[in-house]
Amino acid sequence: MQKFYLENSFAAIKDTENKYDTLPPFSTDEVQRKSVDKLCYNRTKAIAQAHQKKLSTYFLEEELKTYRDYAIRQK
Repeated sequence: MQKFYLENSFAAIKDTENKYDTLPPFSTDEVQRKSVDKLCYNRTKAIAQAHQKKLSTYFLEEELKTYRDYAIRQK
C-alpha cells in the first residue's frame, strides 16, 4: 500500500481514491433529493446540539460541507 502512494503522482492517487467514493449516485427523483436535504438538516441539528453542549463540531461541519457540496453539484 505504501508503495502505491510513493510511486504514483498526486493526480493518480486522487483519481484512485475518488473511484471508491461512498456517496450514492444522485438521481433527479424527488424522494432522493429530499433524503439528501434531510441528511443535511440532521447534521445541522447535530452541530447545534453539540454547540449547546460546548463540544467540538469540526468533523460534523466537514461532513455537512461534503453533503452540501454534493447536493449542490447534483441539483
